[in-house]
Amino acid sequence: MRLEATARNLTPGRVGLLVGLLAVPLGLASVMLSPLAAAALLVAGISAVFVVLYPRAETTLLLLFLVMQDPLQILVGGVSPAALYIKRADEFFILAVAAGCLCLPAVRHCFVQRRLYLPMALCYAGLLASTLLAPRPFVTVAIDAVLFSKPLLMLAIGFSLATASASLERLLPRVLALLTSVLLTSLVFIWMPELQSQYLGQVSRVGERVGMQVAQGIFINPGTYAFFAVATFCIAYAAYLTYSRTSYLVYAGIAAACVVITWRRKSILAVALVFAVSLLAARARGSRQRAWLLSGVALLLVVTILAPYLQALTSKTIEEYGSSDPYATSRSALYYTSMRIARDHFPLGSGFASFGSHASRLDYSPVYREYGLSGLYGLSPMSPFHIADTFWPMVLGQGGVLVLLAYLAFLFLLGNTALHSVLAAPASRARAYLALVSLLLLVGAFVESMASQLYNSSLQAALLFVPVGIYWRDRFDS
Repeated sequence: MRLEATARNLTPGRVGLLVGLLAVPLGLASVMLSPLAAAALLVAGISAVFVVLYPRAETTLLLLFLVMQDPLQILVGGVSPAALYIKRADEFFILAVAAGCLCLPAVRHCFVQRRLYLPMALCYAGLLASTLLAPRPFVTVAIDAVLFSKPLLMLAIGFSLATASASLERLLPRVLALLTSVLLTSLVFIWMPELQSQYLGQVSRVGERVGMQVAQGIFINPGTYAFFAVATFCIAYAAYLTYSRTSYLVYAGIAAACVVITWRRKSILAVALVFAVSLLAARARGSRQRAWLLSGVALLLVVTILAPYLQALTSKTIEEYGSSDPYATSRSALYYTSMRIARDHFPLGSGFASFGSHASRLDYSPVYREYGLSGLYGLSPMSPFHIADTFWPMVLGQGGVLVLLAYLAFLFLLGNTALHSVLAAPASRARAYLALVSLLLLVGAFVESMASQLYNSSLQAALLFVPVGIYWRDRFDS
């Protein structure tokens, strides 16, 4: 059943009943908890009603909010209470929209296809078992569970967005124009660096690498901008290989240039691997020729114009991670310690909110003291800035080998299905595009996840899993 038909079948009486049921916890929260809790429930209630009536509009509103969340936070003061509410509003918004999407039978059906639910069910089982053996405060466990669930929530939102070939081809130029306009904000700040400092204020500082200011545009964290650029490149590059339009090539070129001027190693590597995968995945003769030609041009730029800067990045990487001491940097310490935790708790881990996660920083986990990390800069109670800098150490440390293998199986299932669809040469160009862009996004995101909590971050997870969800729905609807 189409989503629009579902919306039409809702009678005013049913909507009124839904609003009434939502008003009860809202009223109780206002009296018993706090205005903040009431406001959160109000947002959730309105969103739930909105998504049932107009699912596409609600999803569009959510995605636009995620893009504009950082500017909104800065607009209201950056570090003020209102800014904190905006900073935390995305989780409530996502939960409300995804909950409405999960009410749709077609969305639930998508999770059943190829038993997609199974690896994530194993992840939750392993994490819950680990948590029961080493309990942590309920609130921090709940926060960590919500953050860990973002891939599933974003997939559910993507599953709700069935699309036809004509609507996809009409939507693509608009989406790419919006994404590219966000990326181009970085050029203004690079041209006038003092504006970047004024814009960020007390929230963050301007980054610098290889002696140059890094691009971060309207975002607070340069890493967010970097993956935004990688995702835009994947979306535009897949569109060019599929539809052969020059405008898509221009968008892809702008996005690739924006990735380079972030000077982030994993992001540049992600684009390089996307190029490599496109060479292997392109089936049509024209697409394969375009992929080889563009890869050759990119290689020529690397060995000529970009060579000195990439050499400096390589030297910096060797300097940071070339030490034999696993505690030389925060990230290497997290990777090394996660393996120790997995060994000590085999086959489980230390549980939710205990290691490498944002929640383990909110209520400082005793695991860091137990494994001698509490004295390291970036991981100590006084400077926990780097605790959530990686993803896979969190998965291995908190869930153990069982959860690590299950999460990898989840990503492999998505990627392998997309790869098979690409190689099978789908009947329509729209279907071929959805498969290719899903594959490229999964590859780029996997590289980024080595040094960031990409899968747990709202905007990054949306850029990855919403398109993948749209592909999955289209794949099994057909």
